[in-house]
Amino acid sequence: MVFLSQRFRPPKQTDERKWRTVRFLVEHGFIYQPIFTNHGKDQVGYPDNLKDAEAFVHTYSEQASKRPWQGQFRGASETADE
Repeated sequence: MVFLSQRFRPPKQTDERKWRTVRFLVEHGFIYQPIFTNHGKDQVGYPDNLKDAEAFVHTYSEQASKRPWQGQFRGASETADE
């Protein structure tokens, strides 16, 4: 289980594209904590599609959280069988 920041607003349960984006961000250490640009002056919004998420991860990788859960994040569809 991964705990996300209170800033996280989940997409609709049926919106698989946005859930894939959430998963990608979390797996790369972005748990919806505040991310800043310009040396901490401006807060950056989180992307809502995979293409933008890839650029976001590349640009802000130094602000990613440590990832003790790496490889352990499982979406609702993956846990339904258990």
